[in-house]
Amino acid sequence: MDLTDFSEIIVVLMALISAFVLSWLSIPPVILIARRKNLCSKPNERTAHKHNIPTLGGIAIFAGTLFSYFVFAGGYLDPSLPFIAAGSILIFFVGLKDDIFILDPKKKFITQFIAAILVVLFTDVRITSLYGVFGIGEINYVLSFILSVFVIVAVTNAYNLIDGIDGLAASTGIIASISFGTWFYLAGLTSYAVLCYALAGALIGFIRFNLPNGRKKIFMGDAGSLNTGFILGIAAIVFIQANLDKEIAFHVRSAPAVAIGIMFLPIFDTVRVMFLRIFQRKSPFQADMQHVHHMLLRLGYRHIPATILLSITSIGLVVLSFLLRDIGVLWLLLILVVITSAIYVIPFTLIARRLKKNIKPKVENIIKKKSIIENEIV
Repeated sequence: MDLTDFSEIIVVLMALISAFVLSWLSIPPVILIARRKNLCSKPNERTAHKHNIPTLGGIAIFAGTLFSYFVFAGGYLDPSLPFIAAGSILIFFVGLKDDIFILDPKKKFITQFIAAILVVLFTDVRITSLYGVFGIGEINYVLSFILSVFVIVAVTNAYNLIDGIDGLAASTGIIASISFGTWFYLAGLTSYAVLCYALAGALIGFIRFNLPNGRKKIFMGDAGSLNTGFILGIAAIVFIQANLDKEIAFHVRSAPAVAIGIMFLPIFDTVRVMFLRIFQRKSPFQADMQHVHHMLLRLGYRHIPATILLSITSIGLVVLSFLLRDIGVLWLLLILVVITSAIYVIPFTLIARRLKKNIKPKVENIIKKKSIIENEIV
């Protein structure tokens, strides 16, 4: 790509700015309507908030992203545009229905698969090679189709599950969308750069209202988190496929691992929690409080410091992934897993120490009181 051509830079930046403005301006009336109609998330044993909070922030994220994508990517005549938009609309409405009425998880999954199939079936958004991992290069259409649909649905749900504390899903979504979007711009894939920067702009506009407390606060809900994951899942596949062309600008040799590294925190946390649930003989889809953000809350972190800590970790993993982009897929994945596992062990260790510190004196006091009572009886 010719970096002196400012027209494409302007298009990408305008997509970000317009999505930001639309998201920013649309959230206050959404909050007002949600409160009037009592469309709020109510506190329960799993939530970290103590008051009713509107859950319709996904409306602003969806509107800002799709509006900017249509307006600024339309000039590039990308044949995938209408199908990505159609899939995003399906994801949005199933998420919105769940935010308002609480939808059966099976129906949510079915809709996600339909949206993913729509994109994979009618566009070139499909993984066709495993980059030599385990000696496997090009794969046949059926396996390619199944793997691509699985990736989109898996990433969609990973961002849905990471949405547990203020600003976390939005901040990790911003980091991933800007990372993918910047590479797409540099590689000359402008329409996908517009899509990612539009998402980033909408999330930036939203996060302003997700972080504070009070009556101006709103959650993105499933409509927002599912759409964020859906778009990033598509971006990951396009990133992996584009790097099969070794002549492309800013070629990334270990593209599958780098794509995972860009979204590593939501993906790793989702996989870890599901394995824990299976190990504990629970359904892998059963909601609990074993996510990393729950661990940090138990350590005494408030929402914003916990989000900042996890966002810095995400940025570090993205930078590391690009720095080590040529060492090979398996080696890079191994490094990411080892580093992230070490980061996770620290909160577990601190929680155990804190519990031990708090429980031990209480147990000793109980034993002491019991001994005194027994002596008095004697």
